[in-house]
Amino acid sequence: MTRTTLAQRRAKRAGVWLRFSAIWSLLLMLAACGSDPEQVRLCRSLIGAFEPEARALQALPPEVAQAAGYDVKIAFTAGAPRDASSTPREGWIACRFADGGAGRLTLAAVATDRQGALDAAALFWLEKWREIYARQAVEARHAGDYAFDAERPRADDPMLGVLYFAQQTINAAALGGVYALLALSFTLVYGLIGRINFAFGEFYMLGAVLSGVWLAGLATLGLGGWAAALGIVLAPCLGALALGGWLTGRVVFQPLQSARGHAPIIAAIGLSIARQEGVRLLHGARDVWVPVDLSGRIVLAATQGFDVVANWKQIGVVALCGTVVLLLLAVLRWSRFGLVYRACADDAGAAVLLGVDSRRVLALTFALGGGLAGLAGFALLQYYGVANFFMGFLPGFKALTAAILGGIGSVPGAILGGVLIAVLEIFWAGYLSADYKDVAVFGLLALVLIFRPSGLLGVEAARIAQPDRA
Repeated sequence: MTRTTLAQRRAKRAGVWLRFSAIWSLLLMLAACGSDPEQVRLCRSLIGAFEPEARALQALPPEVAQAAGYDVKIAFTAGAPRDASSTPREGWIACRFADGGAGRLTLAAVATDRQGALDAAALFWLEKWREIYARQAVEARHAGDYAFDAERPRADDPMLGVLYFAQQTINAAALGGVYALLALSFTLVYGLIGRINFAFGEFYMLGAVLSGVWLAGLATLGLGGWAAALGIVLAPCLGALALGGWLTGRVVFQPLQSARGHAPIIAAIGLSIARQEGVRLLHGARDVWVPVDLSGRIVLAATQGFDVVANWKQIGVVALCGTVVLLLLAVLRWSRFGLVYRACADDAGAAVLLGVDSRRVLALTFALGGGLAGLAGFALLQYYGVANFFMGFLPGFKALTAAILGGIGSVPGAILGGVLIAVLEIFWAGYLSADYKDVAVFGLLALVLIFRPSGLLGVEAARIAQPDRA
């Protein structure tokens, strides 16, 4: 190859990189033309610390905020009018954030129309208030109180009781779909090797955190919402988690498949802790917040004092999870992979004698389980709008409870168990106390293991207590 040809190729590469850099810079400049939606959301969430009755919020143009030395400025009205002659007070809040990168959501200064610019101490306690408020909001949503703002119905009004029951059923539908996907991850792998992979809870966490980070990056370019999530983020996120599941099956579980004792379970717990700590060290312990644009809702039944509603987030999550579950059932029923999976689950030795590559089937099953768990995390992120490094621990054990309740190793049982656990959790929180909903779920797990270890639809689920499967 001549020097001229090499020089031409280098010049061509340099030209490609130059055009790419120019396009990327143009995108960044276009993104900078408007307010960062994540910064607007964060600044808006602070208003409740100063004005609990604030409403009619409106983000002012970036030029207005930058003229005052801030990144975001939001106008609002506060206070209810006492009579026809009085009017609500108009106010504003302004926020300045750290420079770019990971610090773009770190508050540097806050000012309001009443308090003026906050000092360092007030800013510190405002951050603490925001963390507590955000945690309480997430817990309230998990408890099923996010779909309506009405009080519980009176016991002497049976019609309101029926509507309240219907509302709680709608609340449980979305959570049941998420638990069903996660329970399927556990049950598919257990159906092949009779072992539980506790690390699927962290795949769920990774699905939420990875998609949250990518969506936050897209938000800086003016992209966001369900369209960007489904069209840009979902495929690479699930692909990465499916690859992680495949590697887990190949590198960890296949070498330990014939090991006696509890070595595979200990390895799975070690992987779970390693992934959790890895995310904490790489990303940090702070929550990942993303804007959820499906904020509208449909009133299904209305009466005096109470409305039964279904918001678009619930509908989107139920549609996504339901579609994936139906596709999975179709794959297991009619595809070649489903045929060899069922053959290995029924009798792995006979399947190998007939030419089935059991190692390949196991690796693909781990990949499928990782993708399903990641999809569950993605769906819950779109529902709640928040993710963190510790979020996979408790839902992972609840999904395992769902798989055991339905019959570990049974695909229809995992779906049924996920729905039943969601119904128990939501109705317990709605009718009794949200503080004890987790106690109820794991109390049910203890009862199932004692009185019906095979679950509702399982036949051989009692092998969970026999790790040395023949």
